[in-house]
Amino acid sequence: MATRIVRPLSFFLVTLAVSLFGGVEGRRYDTEWRATFIFQCPNGKVLNRLYSIFNSSKYDRIWQFGCSSAPMGRQLTNCRWMAWSQASGFSRTVKHGTGASDSNVVDKQAVSTIVFFTCYVNALGATMDFTVPPGKVLIGAYSEHNNHTEDRLWKFRHCQVD
Repeated sequence: MATRIVRPLSFFLVTLAVSLFGGVEGRRYDTEWRATFIFQCPNGKVLNRLYSIFNSSKYDRIWQFGCSSAPMGRQLTNCRWMAWSQASGFSRTVKHGTGASDSNVVDKQAVSTIVFFTCYVNALGATMDFTVPPGKVLIGAYSEHNNHTEDRLWKFRHCQVD
């Protein structure tokens, strides 16, 4: 006598949803595990979304980035990529991208703009999905490493666009 496996309807609905929309592994990422990367938005676009998952066996995150046109078609004249520590007095122009290894080219122009700071946008070991608020652009990132989980907590800086 053959054994018949009966599965609830919810199993089939979840399976269908994963096959149609892709699960975590079906998502396209812009980085690879344990690899250096540089990401840059296309010309005329700004980085507006950062999505990341953590893998505890790889002790790493992979990332997916989103780019959009500058808010309301305005120029990015007063926003500068800012070092997290204000003690240096330096700032960088907005890069519209990110990377695991980054040059330290700075300009010494003063910055006079309203800068907003986020709280931590992720929990250790958890998925991170951060979207820059409307009318603002990303100008900096800060992370704090946790030795126990080998993951990072992330905060972001953004400023109002003129």
